[in-house]
Formats: sequence, structure tokens, C-alpha cells
Amino acid sequence: RHRQRYDLAKRQRRNCVRAPTSAGSASGLGGAVMIGGGAGLSAITGAMLTIETGAWPLLFMMLGSVVLAVITSGYVIYVASKAGELGHRGVAE
Repeated sequence: RHRQRYDLAKRQRRNCVRAPTSAGSASGLGGAVMIGGGAGLSAITGAMLTIETGAWPLLFMMLGSVVLAVITSGYVIYVASKAGELGHRGVAE
């Protein structure tokens, strides 16, 4: 049973570094999504800001972004621990 887990962890590590040449593409795509997402959120928030509303739309957009960031981070940690990335010696527990 232990040997089976070890082999699975070894295959997962090997598959993670399958194509190191595409790391730049993934980084560029991530940067483009961040810049585009920030521009979209800024446009939406700017359209909602008026003298009557004050700063509340901006504060709600910031709060929503923080909540989504925390949820996303928790999900990434959960998936990584199930995959064995954060487990003891790379073995899922």
C-alpha cells in the first residue's frame, strides 16, 4: 500500500514538470488575466460611482475581491493537499 502511494506521488511530480518551455506562456497568460480583470473591475466600479453613492460601490467591490481571493486561495490549498503537493514527503494523506 505504501509503495503504491509512493509510485503515485512520483508520477504526479513527473507530470507537473511535463513541459517547462510553456512556463513563460502560462506566466504571460496569468499577467494578461490580472491586467484585464483589474481593468474590467475598475470600469464597472467607475460606472457605479456617483456623488449620491459616495465611496460605497468602491468599498463593496474591494470587499468582494478580498472574499473571492480568500475563497480561491482556500480552494487551491485544498486541491494541492488532495493531490499530495503539500503532504508529507509529497504523499497524499
